[in-house]
Amino acid sequence: MDCMHCNFANSDPLSGTGLRAFSSYSASLIQYHRRALGLFCMTTLSGPQLVQYLQRINVPHRTAKQLTPCLSTLAELQFAHLKAIPFENLSLHHPKALERKEGISCKLEEVFKKLVQKPRGGYCFEQNTLFAAVLRTLSFSVYTAAGRVVQSQDAEGHINHLTGTEHMVVVVIFDDGSRWLTDVGFGSQVPRRPLRIDQLDLDPQQDSKTYGYRHRLRPGLTHSSLEVSDADTQMNPERAGCYLQCTNSEGHWKDLYFFHVKECFEQDFEIYNWWCATAPQAAMKNMTIAAIQTEHGRITYDGKTVKVFECAAAETKVAETVKLESQGQTDEELQSKMSIAM
Repeated sequence: MDCMHCNFANSDPLSGTGLRAFSSYSASLIQYHRRALGLFCMTTLSGPQLVQYLQRINVPHRTAKQLTPCLSTLAELQFAHLKAIPFENLSLHHPKALERKEGISCKLEEVFKKLVQKPRGGYCFEQNTLFAAVLRTLSFSVYTAAGRVVQSQDAEGHINHLTGTEHMVVVVIFDDGSRWLTDVGFGSQVPRRPLRIDQLDLDPQQDSKTYGYRHRLRPGLTHSSLEVSDADTQMNPERAGCYLQCTNSEGHWKDLYFFHVKECFEQDFEIYNWWCATAPQAAMKNMTIAAIQTEHGRITYDGKTVKVFECAAAETKVAETVKLESQGQTDEELQSKMSIAM
């Protein structure tokens, strides 16, 4: 699949029949509107920066010419990124970061310095800002969209609470018109491959024997945990979008987050990021977390404990648990298991 060089700057949120019937704007029209709106920003990497990034995700043997804008390349980069660059919000909690008044920026130049050159990790606004820029540099047709995290569900899986706009995802469009969700910034339960958005019934559920979780997308409405019909989404386009779901330890599906298919821009995410990084009630201000994917599982940190999960035959087990007794021990574990150097 080669890419169309277009973005959907003003597309409606769609699902069901609306998604399948969607027809893209031409590249020239979209570029015209984006220039007119003054929305161009630092959206790509330089040649040397791309080389540094590929070294960072441990694929230095791959070149830009080899990484053609197709689905297999997207899947390769997504998994490599997840195994190399940890998800973490330590800038908001670690004593050294607080002493430096580090804060969190979603400006690409600053994100690149932190995630690639230091190297460190970051949360969704940082991770997906970087990944979207990498994909654009490789001539993928890409845009970013906003999401709301499911904070609580009742025993029957009905949503009790969605956050405000506290998540960022990346949408990739190929020449055949198909659109795919790619996300490298959702902690330990992040999907490890792209998921197709526009024809949900054609995309098989993710079922990785080396991971344990399965993921899928379903059409839905904000603040609704119920399956919806095409008629529902057409009657409520302002509330329509997709839920990312994954299986829990019992094999039941649960909603992780909701996202609209409409494009958001750097200016939007500056506001969302500011809220997440500064508001006392924001989720990221009230938990310390880090996670990284491995070839056969994942490693997590919750502020008190580091756990190593290993998966075999679609079953997950905790292979190692380290209870942290001091800041020095914490820093050693983060460095040795996730390559996070504070």
